[in-house]
Parts: sequence; C-alpha cells; structure tokens
Amino acid sequence: MRNKIFQNIFLAAMAVFGVGVVFTLGAIYSRISHLYTLGELMLELFTPILAVLVLALTLSFLLAARLSRQITRPLGRIDLQNPDDREVYEELRPLVERIRGQNRLLQQKVDELKVEHFRQDTMRREFTANVSHELKTPLTSISGYAELIQNGLVKQEDVPRFAGTIYREAQRLIVLVNDIIRLSRLEDKEIHQETQDINLLELCRETCSYLEEAARRREVTVTVTGQTQTLRGVYQIVEEILYNLCDNAIKYNKPGGTVTVTVFSRKGRPAVEVRDTGIGIPEGEQSRVFERFYRVDKSHSKELGGTGLGLSIVKHGAAFLGASLELDSREGEGTAIRVIF
Repeated sequence: MRNKIFQNIFLAAMAVFGVGVVFTLGAIYSRISHLYTLGELMLELFTPILAVLVLALTLSFLLAARLSRQITRPLGRIDLQNPDDREVYEELRPLVERIRGQNRLLQQKVDELKVEHFRQDTMRREFTANVSHELKTPLTSISGYAELIQNGLVKQEDVPRFAGTIYREAQRLIVLVNDIIRLSRLEDKEIHQETQDINLLELCRETCSYLEEAARRREVTVTVTGQTQTLRGVYQIVEEILYNLCDNAIKYNKPGGTVTVTVFSRKGRPAVEVRDTGIGIPEGEQSRVFERFYRVDKSHSKELGGTGLGLSIVKHGAAFLGASLELDSREGEGTAIRVIF
C-alpha cells in the first residue's frame, strides 16, 4: 500500500512538472520570437502560470480523494467480530491484531460471567429449596400440635408438653429467620455500623461465657488462651463470627472433648483459632462446609439444633471485614478454623 501511495504521488508530480515545463518553454519561445518587453512577457506568462496552478490543485484534489479511498477502503472491510488481516495492508495489521486480542478478552469475560451466573442461579435455587424445607418442618410441627390442642384431642396433663414443643419450634423459626436476614445483610453489605477498637482476647472470653451451658450439656471443656490483640472492626460482626465458630465446635464435639480458642498475631494481623476434638470433616466435604444449610453430620443435625447457616455467616462476615479463613480438619480427630483479620 505504501508503494502505491508513493507511485501515485510521483506520477502526479511528474504530470504537473511536465505541464509547467511545456508552458514555460512556450513562453520563452514566444519571447524570443516576438521580442516582447518584460511587462508583456509577464502578461504573456500569467495565463499559463494560472493554468498550471489550477491544474496542479485539481490533480492534487483528485489524488487526495483517490488516496483517501484507498486508505479507508481496507478499514471499512475489517470485520470487528472476526478481523482478518489477509486483505489489509501492512500498516493495518497491528490494529487488526489488537482488535482480535480485545475480542478474545471480551469473550473470556462473557464466558466467566456465564459461569458465574450459572453458579449464582444454582445457589439461589438450592437456597430457596433449603429455606422452604427448613421453614416447612417447624411450621408443620407447630400447626399439628396447635390443631390437636384446639380440637381438644390432648389430655390436660399433656398440654404443657405440647405447648413446650410449639414454643421450641417457634423459637427455631425465629432463629432461622434472623440468621437469613443477617446473612442477607452481610452479602449485600447493608451493615453500616461504625468500626471500633476491639479487644479480641476479651471478646473471645465473653463469647465463650455465653456458651457455658451448651458446653456443660455436651460435656465439653472450653479454654480461651493467647495474647491480647486489638482489632479495628464492626463489633457485632466479629462477635457473630466468634460465636458461630465456638458454637459449632461445641455442637459437633464428642462427650469429654475440648474446644481451645487461641488469640495470636500473624504478620502483624490479629487472628483467632478455634480448635476442637470433635467428629472432624471428611476431606471431600471440606470445601462445602461454608455453604448455606450444609451440615457434615446430617444424621444428628436436627437434634443438635442450629440452622446450618453458622459457618456461612462466618464466611460472609470475614469477607465483610476483609479477613481470611483457614480450615484444617481430619475426620474423627477434630477441626481447626482460623480467622486472620
């Protein structure tokens, strides 16, 4: 393409030069033949010079129009969806290659978005199914016991027991709904509480004190140890992370087992580890324990209580605070979960 441009410019220049030479030689011949004065010679040369200028401008315009068409025609032929450099000149090949590279990146992003959309859609369907199941079970129990009492089919001495069951199932519903709302707010980052300095060691001790009764019933010993660490964060979220970790460590422990909560520092960042001697997590299921409603011990999950959202709240709470999670577990030996704030 570059050679064609130079060739056209050269031909146009030669044409203008040739015309100018012809007119100049004619004027000189006329001057010699008729012996014009200088003024007469200038008048004589004005017309041919003007003609040469007009011709030069006309040729330049035509040449520019032709070159513009030759330059823009390959640009117009480029297919932005599937660029091909076989029909373009050398100077356009870097542009074509760049378009091809941008198309590859766009296609990669589109594929990633499709995968993420499918994953999110699958999670949404699973979440809806799980919520429906978790809500249906206690509601069915409440409705059934209430109907028996209403129809007078329960002995008077059994009414307190039935009422107690209704109360427990209602409380279970309240806890479930609260956990769902809390998880939703963490995912949408709708918690706007101010951050504050938190004594992590002191908060661990306070949290474990709330679980003393649960630990006593399960015959589990809870110990808090470590160094004083100050954390800048949202108090409610940090407390929920610690509570759910310790609660799970107690629930899925063995009678006579232990839970050790250790506060330490890693590379200048406050951290806490909750280690138990419980049932552990099979290696094939460790990647799923932070999913909503996922329970390792499904056979005893109902009698242990809880909503199955505890570790999911831990995961999203850590993400909200910019913390990272580490999991070490061996089936039958116990589990350790670390949060590095």
